[in-house]
Amino acid sequence: MTDGYVGPFKVQVIGPWTLAATVELPRGDKVLADHGARRDLAQSLAEGVITHIEDVRRRLGGLTELIVQVDEPAINAVLDGKVPTASGFGRHRSVDRPELSDTLGWVLSAIRDAGAEPVVHCCADDAPISLLRGAGAAGVAVDLGTLTAAGLDEFAEAVEAGDRVLLGAAPTTGAATTKQVAESVARTFDILGIEPTSRLALTPACGLAGSADVPDARQRLVACREAAATL
Repeated sequence: MTDGYVGPFKVQVIGPWTLAATVELPRGDKVLADHGARRDLAQSLAEGVITHIEDVRRRLGGLTELIVQVDEPAINAVLDGKVPTASGFGRHRSVDRPELSDTLGWVLSAIRDAGAEPVVHCCADDAPISLLRGAGAAGVAVDLGTLTAAGLDEFAEAVEAGDRVLLGAAPTTGAATTKQVAESVARTFDILGIEPTSRLALTPACGLAGSADVPDARQRLVACREAAATL
């Protein structure tokens, strides 16, 4: 299917903090509860991502522009101390921003060292864009409908800096026409006073998680592609 393809190609991996917030230790608690275990998990993930990138390149032949999307939907919950304990009656301690950034940075650095471009995806409300960029992300993937005023300012900084930005502009439930998507994005950029760049891509929100079926998903992808062309 990829024979002769030229252009960017994206693969996805789960990020270290979302892994730590979901994977359980043998004794039953989350990896997040153990400082050493979450460090080991992140370092192991970094090594595994390098192997994965090498395998993808081997399968795709001469492909040069490889994007690795690191999915971190739980990163805000980790930062804010909202990840439930195994019992469900408590919450794990929040992780401070320097540790969170450094640990994510190990994985992002590994992706760069393997010759790929690291992009971090977070579909949680008000994704911490500045933190993700500070950790070494070459780009971010966020949903337009989840950004507050502060989040929009950080989004604008990423666009103006020339980062790759994947903007979830088409909702995955309800109507999502080309006109609706184009107007919502154009309105946002007008408010921010900046222009879209060639590094901006429009996507369905949250990776099509709420789409009903294949025709529905295809329609939303078409709406994003056509809206991007009008911008």
